[in-house]
Amino acid sequence: MSRKVFNPVWFLALFLVFCLSFAPDGWGGWRGHGHDRDIRGDGADVHAAAPGSPVILDFWIDKINLGPAMATVYGGSVLADADTRVFDPDGLADIESVTIRTSGIPRDFSLYDDGTHGDFYSHDGEYSLRPFLNPPTGDYTFTATDRSGQTYQRMTALNDNNMPPPQPVAPLNGELIPTTTPTLQWYDFNKHTQSATIIVDGDPADWAGLTPAVVDPQGDSLCGGMDRDIKHVYTAMDSSYVYIMVETYGVPIHNSAAITIKADYKAGQHIAQEWPPISDLIVNFYTDTLAAWTDIDLNGFLEFYPISGYLVVRGSVIEARIPLSEIENAAYFNPTYVNIWDGVGCDPTEIATDYWVMIWDGVPDMTHIGKDLIWESDAFEGEVSVTPGFLIPGRTYYWIVGASSDKEGDAMEMWSFTVDGQPDPVAPLLSYPEDGAYLDSTISPAFYWTSNNNNAYSIDFSLDNFNTIAWRSYEDGGISLGDTYTLLPLNLWSKAPTNVPIYWRVRGAKVGGGITGPFTSGTRRFTRGFPHPGSLGQLTNIGSDRLGTHVYNGIPGWNNYIFSARMLSEDDDGVSLLSRYQDENNYYALNMGNDGRAAISVEKVVGGVSYWLGSLQWMYQPGVWYDFDVILNGQNIKVYRDGGLIFTIDDSTFSSGKVGLGSSWNEGSYFDDVVVTDLVGNPLFSDDFNDGNMDGWTVFDTPGAEEGPSSWFVSPVN
Repeated sequence: MSRKVFNPVWFLALFLVFCLSFAPDGWGGWRGHGHDRDIRGDGADVHAAAPGSPVILDFWIDKINLGPAMATVYGGSVLADADTRVFDPDGLADIESVTIRTSGIPRDFSLYDDGTHGDFYSHDGEYSLRPFLNPPTGDYTFTATDRSGQTYQRMTALNDNNMPPPQPVAPLNGELIPTTTPTLQWYDFNKHTQSATIIVDGDPADWAGLTPAVVDPQGDSLCGGMDRDIKHVYTAMDSSYVYIMVETYGVPIHNSAAITIKADYKAGQHIAQEWPPISDLIVNFYTDTLAAWTDIDLNGFLEFYPISGYLVVRGSVIEARIPLSEIENAAYFNPTYVNIWDGVGCDPTEIATDYWVMIWDGVPDMTHIGKDLIWESDAFEGEVSVTPGFLIPGRTYYWIVGASSDKEGDAMEMWSFTVDGQPDPVAPLLSYPEDGAYLDSTISPAFYWTSNNNNAYSIDFSLDNFNTIAWRSYEDGGISLGDTYTLLPLNLWSKAPTNVPIYWRVRGAKVGGGITGPFTSGTRRFTRGFPHPGSLGQLTNIGSDRLGTHVYNGIPGWNNYIFSARMLSEDDDGVSLLSRYQDENNYYALNMGNDGRAAISVEKVVGGVSYWLGSLQWMYQPGVWYDFDVILNGQNIKVYRDGGLIFTIDDSTFSSGKVGLGSSWNEGSYFDDVVVTDLVGNPLFSDDFNDGNMDGWTVFDTPGAEEGPSSWFVSPVN
């Protein structure tokens, strides 16, 4: 076969041709072509899911405060968005609509998963509406509806957002820079303890000229009155003390008001205001006293944190000093949350606890955010700079630095810079899907990459990591792609094999006045189909102080038996096997979790109260199946992991009961090959879930569990 030349003229009719021109046997059953060389809410549930209905896994609506440069581009200082992640056991093609509604607006608004209206990536199960114009605060209901009319709803609240936008520092906005590996920097005015010696007398004069650690807007106090409306919070330190000052808009601060400050106080700690663990120091300032708490032993609960040698004075402001000897490192005494109290919390203040950075090769299109997105960071806890890696000379890049809090609320600012030099093309970079992703088999998948100064592309697929070629859009489909993303037509996608790794890459070329290239990207792999086919999964983050959710099956009279099952977690939280299960308040449990305890353990739950029977420090590997056998013989309990004995326990609390499978705070719990036999191996019960259903299993969500309801489903074999 002769090699064709990339032709930019084809781009004019690209979309129509791409959707219509693939031959029905395009990949010829994914035949080989021979070797080819290197070509980013919590909420209360409204009602639980019915079998086969769609499930809303994550959902949130935010007001995002914009910095002045970004506000100029997008015509306003507040950008609101709504997002949700939806799953359907019958495939994404079964989802008819996803909408959002609030009592303040008497209509439904549609969310989109097609790369428009603020959607990041097409057909990935994440539905978005961005910007959502001037939404009122209050409760919002998300509704997912499938083609049979089944619905699933979840509710969350939209609150006011006081988060100030972060301030970029370097490169300067619009600057021409000489390096292809710039360090992007921003100023974290919420987090710094300045050097100063303060006289603690209730007079703010000593703080003149210092920059506040917190700036809170006027008029947002729920208690009313400017003397209970936070204006500024300052921190400073000298060689002996850390100093704190809280100023209200009304002077003096109200005589009955108390102040709560949560602050980082440990070098290298994880910034968190919720379990596990509660690692901030929580300090309450009263008239002339203070009290502090933190999770000293990292068990997920607050303990009193004694502080001595302090001084608190109330005047026109509240001032306090704490000896450095009482704090692990005063440089880390940075406020993450501030509130003023007078019977109730009056003025909770958003403070950034982490940052993230995104870079686009061109002005970001907020209606299709994934397009031209070339780099995206993870969240940085308290960092103020990042180096993204190699950028292309001669290109202008736009970067957004965003700030988030542990509570809620985001803020963003955007600057641009140009890398000096000649814009020569290099190999494209793959953006989406991520390496190792599972792609829904019922809907056309989207693929995204960066241009890196190319303007014509071919997307290639292989079943053996490009020892041979399965299909290429240019040579086999006759198409030169002219954009940096594409949807694979369903008539071609339906021919791709399921449940096996498929590899993809992109070749790019610079066309115009000649051809430069092609340049070949790296390789990623994906799987067409559901993860872990033929297993029972649970996908929501439902959790409580015990199990968030569980299913059970069997006969109450089972006494001495061997309970075998496989467990896998894609998350880092708890999955469990339940034995001699009486009811939701009485059972034995084998738990494994990588959260704050990072252990495998055995417990018994009696009357709803947990008692630990054994524990081992151990961390499981996400995405790996583990085989467990629980042998119950009278009062003796033995537990085997992958054939090795890990627990021998004697306990006579329960003598018989059913079996169960549990999940807590785990968005990716999977179970398979459940077998119950008597002690000599005679079968009592088994379920490998290959029949595609969970008949006989009863679902129970713990009352009061957060982030519910649960979403149990059987992952289809094909």
